[in-house]
Amino acid sequence: KLIELLDHLWLDGVEAIAPTLVSCSISSLRKSLQILRLARQQTSMKRCTLLGAHLEGPFLSKSFKGAHDPNMFCLPSLSALGERINGIEKEILIVTLAPELEGSIEVVRRLKELGILISLGHSAATYEITRSFFDLGINMLTHTFNAMHGLHHRDPGPIAAALLDAEVYMGLIADGIHIHPDIAVLIQKLAPKQLFLVSDALSPYGLDQGQFKWDQRQLFVQKGVCRLQDGTFAGTTLPLLEGCKRLAKWTGQPSSAIWSATIAPRFILQKKQEIKELFLGKPLAGLLRWNFNFQSNFLHWKEAK
Repeated sequence: KLIELLDHLWLDGVEAIAPTLVSCSISSLRKSLQILRLARQQTSMKRCTLLGAHLEGPFLSKSFKGAHDPNMFCLPSLSALGERINGIEKEILIVTLAPELEGSIEVVRRLKELGILISLGHSAATYEITRSFFDLGINMLTHTFNAMHGLHHRDPGPIAAALLDAEVYMGLIADGIHIHPDIAVLIQKLAPKQLFLVSDALSPYGLDQGQFKWDQRQLFVQKGVCRLQDGTFAGTTLPLLEGCKRLAKWTGQPSSAIWSATIAPRFILQKKQEIKELFLGKPLAGLLRWNFNFQSNFLHWKEAK
């Protein structure tokens, strides 16, 4: 099933992904990482590449739990981290955590030693705490505005901290539901080089509506948006490049939207490289050709051939 998904993602224009593993039991997490290890060995020229996993949890705030099961949360500690990743560290690319939790400093330092990217998410962190952890090694926000404090003129919060630090990247779910399109326009105007798109897509990927089982709970999909039975946002089913199209339409800035879907993620993963270095030697068939219709304000893409 995973290999089939990777083949399908390639057809949707996605070159590589960092699949998200949400808060779960230690045994489930380690089993998932071992499956990813096996899948990463099955490469193909026209198959989406599996990068390391994105661990979204378990070091998250119960105040901003989103669709996570808070019973799977725990406080950050080196022992809790070790139980989950020892021996399979190389299968992990990103860890999302709430830095305000006791024990976060040691965990952030350890993740940085391992070369794992660290992102702030599902967090009640203040502006001051956020700034201090940017200094320690956090350099991303997971799905900006969702599951964190928003912007406030007396309480700037993590988003303001990120906007004021050019080295921090901000993930954005551009479906028009998780955040209002005009907020996406605002963030794009304020920090076009820091913005990167995330799909937040779940297992009913590509389906517009329906009801599906998700762990032990039911997932309800309507117009590409996933919710739990109580109405809590759980994610989307939209392809990443659909978000790119929508961002281009809202902003009227197709180049910036393409940047957020293709270049910004590369900069996060491959710092110190210039744009030309990211694409030199790439076969044309592995790239996308973009076209923006200024009359309809609509962005299209297809494989470059």
